[in-house]
Amino acid sequence: MREAVVEGKFFKANSKFIKAALALAISSVFYGCSGGSGGGGEDPAPVDTTPPSLTLTPASGASIAATDTLLLDFSEAVALADVSLSGAIQEMGELSQVDQDTLILTPIVEWTEGLELSLTIAAQDAAGNQMAEVVAHYTVEGVAPSVVSVSPAQERLEKGGAITVQFSKSMDRDSLQISGSLLDDEYTLTWSQSRFNDDTLVIAPKSRWLSGQDRSLQLEAKDLAGLDIPAEQHNFTVPLYFENFDSAQVVIGQDNFSSTLTAINAKNLGEGPQGSAAVTDEGKLFLPDYTNNRVLIFNSIPTSNGVPANAALNKDSLDDGTGREFGSQPTNISFDSGKLLINYFSGPWDHSIYVYDTIPEDGRALPSAKLLKDSCQGNVFVYSSAMIAKGRVFAASSSMARVAVWDDLPSMENAAPDWLLGQSTLENCTANDREQDGSIQQPSARTLAMPGDVWSDGEKLAITDSENNRVLLWNSMPTSSFAPADIVLGQADFVSNESQPPSRKTLSLFGRGIWSNGIQLFVADSDNNRVLIWNQWPQENFAPADVVLGQGDFDRSAFNDSNQNGVTDEGELPSAATLKWPDGITAYEDKLIINDSGNNRFLIFQSR
Repeated sequence: MREAVVEGKFFKANSKFIKAALALAISSVFYGCSGGSGGGGEDPAPVDTTPPSLTLTPASGASIAATDTLLLDFSEAVALADVSLSGAIQEMGELSQVDQDTLILTPIVEWTEGLELSLTIAAQDAAGNQMAEVVAHYTVEGVAPSVVSVSPAQERLEKGGAITVQFSKSMDRDSLQISGSLLDDEYTLTWSQSRFNDDTLVIAPKSRWLSGQDRSLQLEAKDLAGLDIPAEQHNFTVPLYFENFDSAQVVIGQDNFSSTLTAINAKNLGEGPQGSAAVTDEGKLFLPDYTNNRVLIFNSIPTSNGVPANAALNKDSLDDGTGREFGSQPTNISFDSGKLLINYFSGPWDHSIYVYDTIPEDGRALPSAKLLKDSCQGNVFVYSSAMIAKGRVFAASSSMARVAVWDDLPSMENAAPDWLLGQSTLENCTANDREQDGSIQQPSARTLAMPGDVWSDGEKLAITDSENNRVLLWNSMPTSSFAPADIVLGQADFVSNESQPPSRKTLSLFGRGIWSNGIQLFVADSDNNRVLIWNQWPQENFAPADVVLGQGDFDRSAFNDSNQNGVTDEGELPSAATLKWPDGITAYEDKLIINDSGNNRFLIFQSR
């Protein structure tokens, strides 16, 4: 019985082994026979049947700027050659590969602003699985055009120069509107391309721009989407052009250029008129007739010699000088923003400066503001000259060695100035008092000695510092007392004041006469009987002048030296090119008006 049991166990165990072997054999049949007789091999890769998907940035329906890019981000690697685009936006863009699953669509120039643009995208992956077409829509934001640049960038515009305006995008030619005083002259318009079609406009004179100050240009235009440029205004100054010893075209106060007659009538002046004339915006001319105690009014600037005045301010007659009189011996006249300022050398009620709001045709006028004579430490003196610019009043006080400034035209009589140049307080009035201790010292950039005249356009400032034989310039308007000048002319530095022989750099001042259009400077060098012209606003000390009027070169100084032999010959008469003690300068449009005081006349020089 024991053997039978053992054999049964053995049989059962053997049976289990046989079953396992059979199972292994069957498995070999199914998994080991493919691909060869060896029965081995690797599992096959699964087949890719999934198409790529796409994410767009920005998403469809978004608003985009004209220069924005579109990012195509696929779910798997997609080659540039396997992507195709169609639609309006595709025509304006360029597609490129960023990495294996990302592409970017960049505008060739810009997307067209204000339009709704479509884009259809088709793509397949490396296995050839086609993505369902994706259709996207975008609205391109409208960005208003702008002026990128205007040339010349500076204020100066030469008489034959063109103005070039570059816009930020293509402009609608028909929408262009231009205006301004510059365009009183004849001009041509030319459109061209810088980056885009019709993005550059050239405005050129047919012949030449008219010389003169305060020329303006306003631009209005739309782009192709109908959007407006912001309001644009640009101001230019066309220089006045002169050469050495140029002749005047017109003389006022005399019948001809060789006469020096004095009289009180409609045509002549008294002896030695002082100070600068003034011209209103409408072209009405006001002349100071110092000895005859009157201001002459001409309804327009004379174009021929010996033209009679139309009226005299507050005078009943041009022949006897009687009538209402607020002051006598006018020394300077200034006009700004509809207001006329007159400085009188002597007058009643201790007043020196009178400002008029309106000037009637018949010359009858009442001053709207009166300013006191200058006073310091018990002494009272009249101002030697005064002017108004951008609402500020400037008054040169020769005897007090200072220039008084009112920031706004005073609303009440006798208002004290807001600040001073040449001194730190109203109680300081000593010439060249650099330490402000009441003692005369060397001049400095802050001091003055007998300032004769002042000019400003509200931004720059110039003062003739007569006893120091120099002109001081401020490149920007000072705002507090005793401010130092930036530039000195006539001297090599701020501490020198010697009188020197005439040259391109030296000055021998005694009197009035300084004017600028903001880009050029004109100075009456009285003792040298000449007017010096700097064709650029000077930027360095002791800068040389470019042009001289009244003399044939910079080394001569004799008055009325018509034959330019260096001396005033006995009996030598003045001419259209000579000067004698010039004492005032102003300009209007293309005309320079010089007070030729020693010859009892005003000369009008026409710019070339």
